[in-house]
Amino acid sequence: MLNRAAARKVLSFHPQCQRIGLTHLCFADDLLIFTKGSEEAVGTVATILEKFYLVSGLRCNPSKSEIFCAGVNEEVKKTLVNCFGFKEGTLPVMYLGIPLSAGKLKAVDCKALVEKITSRIRGWQPKLLTYARKIQLIVAVLASISQYRMNIIQLPKKVIKEVESMCSKFLWSNMEQNKKAKVAWKHAAFPKEEGGLGFRDLWSWNQACLARHIWVVLANQETLWIAWLKEYWLRNISIWETQIRGSWVWNKILKTRPLLNSSLVCTEAGVEWNGAVMTRFSIKTVWDSLRPRRETVPWASLVWKGPLIPKNSLITWLVIQDRITTLDKVKKWNPDVLDICPLCHSDPETRDHLFFSCSYVRTVWSIVFDPWQISLGWTFQSGVLAAVTRLGDTPKHNT
Repeated sequence: MLNRAAARKVLSFHPQCQRIGLTHLCFADDLLIFTKGSEEAVGTVATILEKFYLVSGLRCNPSKSEIFCAGVNEEVKKTLVNCFGFKEGTLPVMYLGIPLSAGKLKAVDCKALVEKITSRIRGWQPKLLTYARKIQLIVAVLASISQYRMNIIQLPKKVIKEVESMCSKFLWSNMEQNKKAKVAWKHAAFPKEEGGLGFRDLWSWNQACLARHIWVVLANQETLWIAWLKEYWLRNISIWETQIRGSWVWNKILKTRPLLNSSLVCTEAGVEWNGAVMTRFSIKTVWDSLRPRRETVPWASLVWKGPLIPKNSLITWLVIQDRITTLDKVKKWNPDVLDICPLCHSDPETRDHLFFSCSYVRTVWSIVFDPWQISLGWTFQSGVLAAVTRLGDTPKHNT
């Protein structure tokens, strides 16, 4: 009905919608209507909605509907608001879970997202969860953010840090306690092959998500958004050359260009990424090229892969990071604590001593590694780390 009214020139288009003939956006029962900010145009919309009610029996709920005005004076604004009986809305406004704003998105605008994640994590706290299970849940939380919201908007850095802080607290203690993390998030947010716990670096993932929009423009996909960009902001100008202007979201998208221009190119075959045609944009591939990187570690496959108990894998990872609570660390917090190893009763209990140099433990390791004829060194680095690396390349023997 809105489109027919616009085609008959009964309904006036919004100035930024006329070239593509856009009157509204609708998803399920969420409806956005765009029109000129005049009493006549708004009155026409009100008439169309009333006719729709008479035909369908469906009517807008005034308590859940708002009118947004821009570029009009206060007198005209009051008149427009009175045409519907709706309250005047203010930006940002939530639409399909995304805060819509004409200006820069602030941390307070993402309050609903943070509260949702907080509620979700608090719901898990009463349960007796292992570290391994907590890691699985955190991965699910980060995926829920990255799969939808980050594909559309740039989350403020403050929000990303707050989400990561909540996840870190949940992993190592709980939301109410302010215990120090065993391993800082910045060290855990790396792939397991690089010595991390497999968490995503959210900031670089968000950049990769925004970069997807550059690919969409280059691939010339037939979408409403692309049609609007071509008519109002690009106007036959390459996306590599267009100036940063307009909305904050668009500017954030354009600022990802320096991250892409050496890898993403248009050819006769299509849009290519590092020389290979990219028929579908892979956020993971782009993220992998943008994220912070570390050298791969030789022990990752032995710690994480195979039929292993997740709890034991995490304990092994903590041992490698030297983040287990040995008596030498306890003594730093409480000088009255005796830090002598309870197994050999001769030397202070440190990570290296407890797992390798203790006479009792060395006997255990000798039995474990005897089938492979591996000789252990006296330190962590030269001992078991070298041994497990060698084991990764050695056929297993039956014991």
